[in-house]
Amino acid sequence: MNPVLTLYAETPIRLTLLERRHAPILYRLVETNRTHLQPWLTWVNHMHSLADMESYILRSLSGYACQREAHFGVWWGQWLAGSVTVERIDPVNRVAEIGYWLDQRFTGRGVMSRSVSRLVDYLFDERHINRVEIRTVPANRASRAVARRLGLHYEGTLRQAGYSNGVFVDHELYGLLRSDWKLITGSHPPV
Repeated sequence: MNPVLTLYAETPIRLTLLERRHAPILYRLVETNRTHLQPWLTWVNHMHSLADMESYILRSLSGYACQREAHFGVWWGQWLAGSVTVERIDPVNRVAEIGYWLDQRFTGRGVMSRSVSRLVDYLFDERHINRVEIRTVPANRASRAVARRLGLHYEGTLRQAGYSNGVFVDHELYGLLRSDWKLITGSHPPV
């Protein structure tokens, strides 16, 4: 069995690669937050059972094994607080798209900003990604705020790029280059 990948952010936050054993607690968290998440995340409408969550986690682990994606649970001490994911990795162009969501009880504490920041460090420093993207619907102010707080640049609106609750929705695209992140954080690329 391979060791679990864990990325440590500021205490008490850590990101742990989701495994099948996390399915029950992750499913309960989605159920508890279903109304909070549904306006922004279309996959919530397809998550109806523990078996659905197990299938999602197994698919994500398969994608991780192929280095195409990585899905992490966001832990606040012993409590699962949400998820931050690398939805897509393009190894040729070295681009990664990330997404995230948080249990409503943990919002307003900086948990997601610190979690996404740690994931961006991982992508740039360990996966050698050159560009990170975040897509969000314009009405999702909290998600847009995370992107802006971390220094991602608004690059435009992708018209009708998603389909949610029976209607096409626009996505705002935010991007960040490795060189920009190094300037923002004051770190230097390895030689």
